[in-house]
Amino acid sequence: MVQLCWYNFVGGFYSEFVRFYIQEAKLNCDYVVIDTFSGLGTTLVESNFRNLFSIGSEAHPFFHEISQAKIFLPSNIQEVKFLEYLLLSIQPYTGSLQEIWSEDALIFLM
Repeated sequence: MVQLCWYNFVGGFYSEFVRFYIQEAKLNCDYVVIDTFSGLGTTLVESNFRNLFSIGSEAHPFFHEISQAKIFLPSNIQEVKFLEYLLLSIQPYTGSLQEIWSEDALIFLM
């Protein structure tokens, strides 16, 4: 079984938070969920899980790409199996981050 790991986005929130408020608001398919700062797409993904139409926008290109990947999953099962094979074949990086990132980049990323 493949374990999914998400990027730890400090400004985000857990899917359980979104799930709770969708249930609390008693939203159904007659509603549209709008997330004007969608970040990594947590609200949009949870809305999709509950068959709710959702609209989101995100200005940061990296976060936007992650959100798109989480929302628009590949429909071709062979493509998914190939990607799974590739991901499972990757060896973990055991070196130092200083070997691959400049000091300025590390400061930015931390």
